[in-house]
Amino acid sequence: MIGGVTGVLTAWILALGLAVFGLAVTLLLVEMARSGAGSAPLLRVGTEGVEVYGARTVPWSEFAGVRVSRMRPRWLFPFSLGYRYVTFLPQPGVRLPRIGVRTITEWLGVTSSSPARLWGSEMVLATAIATVTADQVADAVELFGQVPIHRG
Repeated sequence: MIGGVTGVLTAWILALGLAVFGLAVTLLLVEMARSGAGSAPLLRVGTEGVEVYGARTVPWSEFAGVRVSRMRPRWLFPFSLGYRYVTFLPQPGVRLPRIGVRTITEWLGVTSSSPARLWGSEMVLATAIATVTADQVADAVELFGQVPIHRG
């Protein structure tokens, strides 16, 4: 009798996990589609600084550097599948604008998580949702920015 109850509970937990995962993926895809597919660019790198869509242009003097890295935390994502993140690091005391896409937890209204906890900045570009590569962004920053670039 106990084996039968355990099997039923395991099946319910598996079904619930799959349903939650499916909902999370669906919400992510909807948000990605709404956030800029076929519309204005998420950001533009130029001589004046970095212009973030829907926010201010951040002058180069407000950046301490730019970091190109894999998905984080690395223990959870040992293989990056080629996806890289570009993190614009602020000077001390500077708050940079956030780039476009909300997280799943924000979408669900559970929390207002901040990319700063994981990345060290609010201004993080996930190249998986962009039409440019991390190296192209880093090259543009190198051309216009005069800020250190850390490629990892």
